[in-house]
Amino acid sequence: MAAGAHRRLCVSRLAGPVTGKLTLNPWLVKAPRDCIDYVILHELCHLKEHNHSPRFFKLLDRHMPAWRQRKARLDELAEIILNA
Repeated sequence: MAAGAHRRLCVSRLAGPVTGKLTLNPWLVKAPRDCIDYVILHELCHLKEHNHSPRFFKLLDRHMPAWRQRKARLDELAEIILNA
């Protein structure tokens, strides 16, 4: 992987916010449960706030005050999980 590049455990929407269907990256099942919960909540918040505006982060804070720690943990583990 090129220097400065990052691997991510992405979530893609199967359909838009109208249907609310999400498709999780299959590698995400290797992540710790609290990290999976964070990813799912992150995407659920997008059903109400379609971008990463301050309102989006306020919503995320309201439902998961420790989301930053969970995201950081997931980011740290992404390379290991994706190469396992």
